[in-house]
Amino acid sequence: MINTKRGLSDIITNVLIILLVLVAVGIIWAFVRPAIQGGAQQVAGASDCLAVNVVPTACSNTVTGATTGADLWNVTVSMGTGSTANIEELKFIFRDSTGAVRTNTTTIIPEEFESRTFDVLGLTGFSEDTVDIAVVVSASGQLKTCEPSGTPVTCTSPA
Repeated sequence: MINTKRGLSDIITNVLIILLVLVAVGIIWAFVRPAIQGGAQQVAGASDCLAVNVVPTACSNTVTGATTGADLWNVTVSMGTGSTANIEELKFIFRDSTGAVRTNTTTIIPEEFESRTFDVLGLTGFSEDTVDIAVVVSASGQLKTCEPSGTPVTCTSPA
């Protein structure tokens, strides 16, 4: 007589092991998936930042706050190669000699290979020594501020 209990027990054991492995894979995937998707979105935003080449080329004070209550700075920006399609705004980053930072933004975006001068309103009493530019891009439906250009220019004041 053939012992069918032993053969049936091996099949049930193998099926249970396969089911446990599938459940374990599902649980692990539930934890890993958000990290993978978040990383992919960050890579998409980073590639948008790499495709843009915007640098400040000049900065000068044209109106001092003594008469108007606020300083007016002319900041010239040069757009190099790269797509401007995803750029939402430019962020002017002013620094003074103490390291204090003040920012101002514009939604006017220069065309590729264009230089444009912006009138940026400053703060009276804030001594803008340098200005740098950071680009804000639209990546995957969200706004992402890229790192500054890394080439700040010195701001000059009238004598």
